[in-house]
Amino acid sequence: MTKDEFIAWAANDWPRMQSIYLQHFVGSIFCIPSLLGIGDDPSVASSLAVCGLLSEMGWEFQDMLEMFVVRMFHKDGKQQWPDAIVIIFLVHHSLASLLGIPMILFYRHHKTLHWLCFDLQFAAGLALSIGEITKLLDISNPRQLRQFKVLNFIALVTMVWTRIIHWTFLTTTLFVTFYKDKAWAFLFFGVLISIGFSGFSYVCCVKPFYKKFVKFLHVSAEYESLPPDASPDRRRSSVMQLDLARAELLEAELTAFESMFQRREEVTRRQSVPVLRGGRRGSLFALQLQHSKSFGYDIMTKSKDL
Repeated sequence: MTKDEFIAWAANDWPRMQSIYLQHFVGSIFCIPSLLGIGDDPSVASSLAVCGLLSEMGWEFQDMLEMFVVRMFHKDGKQQWPDAIVIIFLVHHSLASLLGIPMILFYRHHKTLHWLCFDLQFAAGLALSIGEITKLLDISNPRQLRQFKVLNFIALVTMVWTRIIHWTFLTTTLFVTFYKDKAWAFLFFGVLISIGFSGFSYVCCVKPFYKKFVKFLHVSAEYESLPPDASPDRRRSSVMQLDLARAELLEAELTAFESMFQRREEVTRRQSVPVLRGGRRGSLFALQLQHSKSFGYDIMTKSKDL
């Protein structure tokens, strides 16, 4: 993308992101009465949890429909949604899309189903909302830098718990239930789809987020350890590395899966992230530099203009 194309894309993507994480939060909230045993009638709590599951299914069907419409009717549809990315999203959406209705019909009162619905939607909503909040923080400010690290640590812990630890326990509980009920179709497709979804969660959510989060901690530690008499060049270089790590961490929350199918080009000095003031503008420009193919201007000159 050119800078103007990226800014136009980001401006249109912003309201979409707010809608996505709000929908996930609302869907997860519907499961809380069942999980906490709120209310006198358990069937009411189960019905609310079902509404949360249907909300997630509605979002996923809408997302897949939009994806296929763009692929079929837009001239650059295949560029916007490459084959590999389409496959990954189909794997991601397969859990609720294929098992949602059957689970509602036969296991609507099973609290494990309600926990799965809550965990997956709440984790996604939290990670996405934290991503939006951290775009607004100026990491050159020590206080906001600490906020940035704390928020992303919370998101990372949430992902590890909901996508690995609790996910393994809940799916195993469901598999045992299917086995005892001799529900062989549920067991077969449940295991198959869960394996695919587990791979997606680890490769696209946990692993890249962890690696880039650790990298950001290392870079930020170098920045915070600079002595008061550090030279301007050294301080400027440290800020550049800090902003680059911040951009990579933000990118990991949403688009890290692209790295599985795209060979990263060698980064030249002209493609390095310039010294920025931080905040959302800095985040957007840093991410633009990450995605752009080439630049016809001197990066340090551009940083002075900013």
